[in-house]
Amino acid sequence: MSNDDKFWLAVWSIVATCFITLVLSITATMWSKRQHLNDMVTKGADPIRAACALDMYDNAMMCVIHNVLQPTKE
Repeated sequence: MSNDDKFWLAVWSIVATCFITLVLSITATMWSKRQHLNDMVTKGADPIRAACALDMYDNAMMCVIHNVLQPTKE
């Protein structure tokens, strides 16, 4: 194997390692959020409010609309 081939193998190995690390980090974060959401809902929390608290919606407008339509009872 030439030096050029070794260089590109090392570069692509680093790129692949970074990509795999990124994918595993995202997967672990989403799994953890889903576990927390399940625990909160099991204990009686409103599913939409719990998801908003965990920032699981891409569009925050969903949380705003839900809070306006169903205000908390304090």
